[in-house]
Amino acid sequence: MSVNPEIEAKCREISTNYSACDERSMIDKRLKNRQVSDALLKLKIPQAGFLPDILPINHNNPNPEPLVAPLSTVLFVPKTPSASPSSPPALATPVPAESNIPQTKHWTDLPPPGTIVLLQQPQGQICAVCGDILATRLKVRGVKGIVADGRVRDIVALSELCQPSRSPTGPASSSEGREGFTVWSRGTSTVGTGLAAQAWCVNVPLCVPHNSPIIASSSSSETPSPSLQVQPGDVIVCDEGERGSVVIPLSKLDEVLNLLPGLKEADEKCIKDVESGVEVREAFRRHR
Repeated sequence: MSVNPEIEAKCREISTNYSACDERSMIDKRLKNRQVSDALLKLKIPQAGFLPDILPINHNNPNPEPLVAPLSTVLFVPKTPSASPSSPPALATPVPAESNIPQTKHWTDLPPPGTIVLLQQPQGQICAVCGDILATRLKVRGVKGIVADGRVRDIVALSELCQPSRSPTGPASSSEGREGFTVWSRGTSTVGTGLAAQAWCVNVPLCVPHNSPIIASSSSSETPSPSLQVQPGDVIVCDEGERGSVVIPLSKLDEVLNLLPGLKEADEKCIKDVESGVEVREAFRRHR
């Protein structure tokens, strides 16, 4: 699977105009990422596409560039099935009966270049599902980033991979992996995947719940929120400046692009009014 050039162009349009990381003006910096979620909220997408509590591991980039790309996915499962039938399920995503990862391949060989790979790990595990060696392999292959609904390790090395000037070691003639790269996770670890998890399927739909704690708890009294249904090929906006990532369903991409200019213009007018002393309610009445 390769990235569709038309989808790639739409990703560039969102990154250029609606993601908060350039220096053109303070208004642009405050508004751009917000409109993507506002558009998804208007379209009644669960969670407005937001992946809560999954944060970038890189804190050393003084001018982070947003990355917008189609998603590929990897589902991890427990290495050993639970011995207790009464244990609460640790996976938010239904698990296919058969793995689709060839025995002759490592999962890092499979996400298509040009995508950002979303990894989902069983809740309650303390191991990481990705570290510097695996991330380097992905970057060399042209994958644009990693978003882990779970843990990662080798944080210093991963942060170096995310630096604009940092390229992984690879064939001298290869130009893959030379562009931006980003790593996000819900948590960290010092322990490798082999302790408790194994990659099971690639490019399958994932369900990312609103509350997806690293430490699973069966005693939580919170009412479960709708899961965000993520399909391979959906578009993700990873904005290190705003420390937030948003998933745009591929089926809604054109609708989002149509809404964004109007939302941006309305918010710019609201901010200008509020800065000049207009009350918020009145600014909203005028422009929203």
